[in-house]
Amino acid sequence: MNKVGDMNVVYAECTSIACPFQWEGKLEDGRMFYYRSRHGYLTIELSKEPIDSIDDMWPEDGKYDGYILEMEDAEWGAWSRDKFIENMKTAGFNMDKVLYNGIKT
Repeated sequence: MNKVGDMNVVYAECTSIACPFQWEGKLEDGRMFYYRSRHGYLTIELSKEPIDSIDDMWPEDGKYDGYILEMEDAEWGAWSRDKFIENMKTAGFNMDKVLYNGIKT
């Protein structure tokens, strides 16, 4: 287990293939993540607690209270599901149980 707990992704959905390249999803324990890649820079935001909607990650007061994982994405032009999976694994996420847009691959 790492500093943010077990990170077993069970659902992931690509929400934008344009710039920025974005994915949203849910972990086995109910926490949600937001993945954003743009101009060679990758950010993965992770809620600290289980939530029902990705919108709940950013409260109206603007005080984000989750974890932020950041890294350079050297192949930033390669916007694909395979690159998303590779980056998530590099960041410490387990991708073995994922349903992608509702379809297990």
